[in-house]
Amino acid sequence: MYMTPKEVAEQLRLSEETVRRRCAAGAFEGAENFGTSKRALWRIPSDAILPEVDLDDVDLPTPMLDRFTA
Repeated sequence: MYMTPKEVAEQLRLSEETVRRRCAAGAFEGAENFGTSKRALWRIPSDAILPEVDLDDVDLPTPMLDRFTA
């Protein structure tokens, strides 16, 4: 699934322009540009924003871990 810069900005609490600049700088792996203007049509893979986390690799206190595995 792909996200727009506006959706990513809302999720990360950044401005849309900051997201576009980060796309242009290569900060989001797999982001694609479908235009050449300043407001290019960027599409960012959702897994580039919120990568999946393997809870077995996360070192959380047991009560906190129970919240995510229950």
